[in-house]
Amino acid sequence: MKLDRAALFASTLVVVVASLAVPALGADGETPVTIAAEEPSQAPPRSDLAAYTQYVVQQAIDRYDAEGREATIAHHNSPESVDGPWYVFIVNADGILISHAFRPDLVGTSTAMRRDVNGKAYGQEIVAATEDGRWVDYFFTDPLTGEVEQKHTWVVRHDGLFFASGWYSPDDPDAPPKVNQPAYTKYLVQRAIDRYDTEGRDHTIAYHNSPESVDGEWYVSIFTETDGTYVAHPTRPDLLGTDVSDLVDVNGKAFGTELAAADRNGVWVDYHFARPQDGEPTARHAWAVAHDGFVFSAGWDESGEAPPRSDVATYTQYVVQQAIDRYEAEGREATVAHHNSPESVGGQWYVFIIDEAGTSIAHPSRPDILGTNRAVATDVNGKLYGPELLAATENGRWVDYYFTHPETGDPERKHTWVVRHDDLLFASGWNRLPGETPADPGPAPDAATG
Repeated sequence: MKLDRAALFASTLVVVVASLAVPALGADGETPVTIAAEEPSQAPPRSDLAAYTQYVVQQAIDRYDAEGREATIAHHNSPESVDGPWYVFIVNADGILISHAFRPDLVGTSTAMRRDVNGKAYGQEIVAATEDGRWVDYFFTDPLTGEVEQKHTWVVRHDGLFFASGWYSPDDPDAPPKVNQPAYTKYLVQRAIDRYDTEGRDHTIAYHNSPESVDGEWYVSIFTETDGTYVAHPTRPDLLGTDVSDLVDVNGKAFGTELAAADRNGVWVDYHFARPQDGEPTARHAWAVAHDGFVFSAGWDESGEAPPRSDVATYTQYVVQQAIDRYEAEGREATVAHHNSPESVGGQWYVFIIDEAGTSIAHPSRPDILGTNRAVATDVNGKLYGPELLAATENGRWVDYYFTHPETGDPERKHTWVVRHDDLLFASGWNRLPGETPADPGPAPDAATG
């Protein structure tokens, strides 16, 4: 079983603290002080990864303006500056790294000269950032997992320094994207069962009664299989000790008895329930599985709302999931036809589809690509990105390359989410955020092969 990221953060932080000689543990080994920062009310939600990353960078710049260079560098070389997967690193005008809370071994080395495991010269992109900021994607070791993962980094030049932070994706390579709500719900329940089997009953119940276990609308509740008594519910502590069979929704549906009837194979139950965010009743779809005398349940609220386009990563995944849902509802022919039409394009977002043989069968902005072999697709910088597209699984993957922006006609860096479904590849992506200055693609546009 993989540890959750909160646990990984806690364990990794101890190592960082030791390496920086910062006393976080008491002399007698008492419990360390919690370092994770509280999320200010004015901060974007952490679920909006792009917006929260930009907020973290701006906070560092504000600290610099208020407290000066020396204090800011010292702070961002300390473990106290780490906020879960977010930390700020700072590069000076010569391209030298001057602060990095998780990698003190890199401080003093040239960021400008760095390449990732795929040979990408991402350091040059970092030091090319302006006051308007830019996104730079590359592969780097996630300090919370120790694994090389794709990192999405926001970099802003300010007063001759480069301030940067980012997030790693996927958070868990085994996790389906949240926009695939049924798959993600089943994943959460299974992860809770794995936690129970690995870390025990008491730990699992305590965790799933804690606010840390809640991620927006997502949480796991637990009740006993024999009498239906709730033992864990992080958003409704008033339900603890009550019988799930007594639950009736706003429409009078006795959904609790359906949840209580769950077996080892699992059962889906639909009902209306108060959302933890605002208490408003909404349609909810729950998955419940019986395991070792308990029933583990999770679900999602059917808001019917798309993620905001400002949350570019989540919105891109949503667009791809919508195409997959259309495929399931209307079939292959209708879906391919739709995504070859101009009506399927929404600003910089559109879906392209690749078939079992690696051939492009839908691409509304580049019909000249239809029928071509995407396995050999190469961008304007000579990056062979086609094999990365074709390597996508049912859980999806991010692939970055330069491609023609559908609104400007210019080649720009594209961040593409690809999901394999029923032996087809469904993909979409974004080139840049609103107001973001496009990055220099390098060689001339006519070097593009797709």
